[in-house]
Amino acid sequence: MKVAVVVFTIGTRHVLSFNNIFRSNLEKYCSKHGYDLKVRTTLIKEEPDMNRKKFFWQRLLVANEYRDYDFVISLDSDIYVNPNAPELPLKDIPDGKIGAVNERKYMGNYDWREIIQKKNKWEITGIDWYALSGEKKNYNDHINGGLVIYQPKYHANLFSKLYDDNIANYMKYNQDDQSFLSSYLIDNNMIWWLDERFNKVWFFWKELFYPIWNKLASEERKAVIANFIKLNYLCHFTSLHDVEYISNF
Repeated sequence: MKVAVVVFTIGTRHVLSFNNIFRSNLEKYCSKHGYDLKVRTTLIKEEPDMNRKKFFWQRLLVANEYRDYDFVISLDSDIYVNPNAPELPLKDIPDGKIGAVNERKYMGNYDWREIIQKKNKWEITGIDWYALSGEKKNYNDHINGGLVIYQPKYHANLFSKLYDDNIANYMKYNQDDQSFLSSYLIDNNMIWWLDERFNKVWFFWKELFYPIWNKLASEERKAVIANFIKLNYLCHFTSLHDVEYISNF
């Protein structure tokens, strides 16, 4: 089985954080499980008026760019790997399905995520989240785009076409490609939901379990994050929240 893990590191801040904090553990993880790590410092496809939201749509093109692989994992550059993390459950993913974590089902339920949403005065449910893009859905589920597992045999041409057909409307979607992908994949029954420990978002963990975070001393914060990493597999520090407290493993 040929597996590629593709990470985009574009922009000085992200290049430095990836190289200094995230790269070593990811390299060891890929080497341990026989995955080829592809770190990209260039876009797959140049686009006019490139901004942050449009940039994330590049992730739709990785299956076609690395189509010689059986699996291609699109991975964000702000994900820290627990050194004891198991291999990705690629053999369990049915043919034609895409692997991803359900961001709305935090800790196995919707209620805990809604606590965070209310606290921060954000949209409350997944249905509300889709409505921000003008879509009416009868489900709350949506993926986190930080880890998406493609099978190029089934997805290379399909997602290149979806990119070409929809990139002009990228501003419609409230959360870059994540909104578009979630809607398309769920409506077409294409998702195989992963154990959420394979893409556990630190920000939500902190909001739920450590409301006194701002009162903690530096060493206490390091201990909390170390425990978070030990309890999960691939730990997602979105927007580089609190990465200065990650201790090397």
